[in-house]
Amino acid sequence: QMLPNMKDFNLTENYTALLMTVLSIMGTIPVLMHILKLRTEEKRSRTELLFSTAVSRNSVIGSYTLVAVVYSLVIQLTSILGFWSAAVFVMEDAISFNTLLKAGLAHLPAIWIMVGLAALLTGFLPNMTGLVWLYLGFSFFVVYLKDLMKLPDWIARLSPFGHTPQAPIEEVRLPVMAVLTFTAIGLFALGFIGYNKRDLQG
Repeated sequence: QMLPNMKDFNLTENYTALLMTVLSIMGTIPVLMHILKLRTEEKRSRTELLFSTAVSRNSVIGSYTLVAVVYSLVIQLTSILGFWSAAVFVMEDAISFNTLLKAGLAHLPAIWIMVGLAALLTGFLPNMTGLVWLYLGFSFFVVYLKDLMKLPDWIARLSPFGHTPQAPIEEVRLPVMAVLTFTAIGLFALGFIGYNKRDLQG
């Protein structure tokens, strides 16, 4: 039983909530790959050449972070559109696009927290950026298998995806979304600070 035990909702709504979470976690992979390119470029000594010009460190890490954030939005919208198109094709009473849109966009702050964590590691612990992949794997494990393995809720809440409202079976609360978003912004800021202060590593 991998689906959430929400008896007030039908199977389609429960399945939608779980699948949107899984798609969001999978969609985080290419987003992280982009932000972590900054570390790859550093190891190849390409950023050192870049900084020999008038380009600032803030502009470089800022551009990588901004593209990652925009990329996450594009990926989520693509996943939502794909899910909705498939549902319309195979189901007589498909779930509405607006419902899927709300369910998908609700996961964006959690994705941004993952990006922020990658930026933080790049700024302070560049040799340990691989930890973000372990954390993403942990997030998938606890969110996807929580009900099957009867894991306590506090374990799932160790992941940002464990705090995301599971629309449409849970209400999307703006205070929760705001806290997650500001957490991501805080991680971005710390990543910027660390990246500006540390020595580049070839």
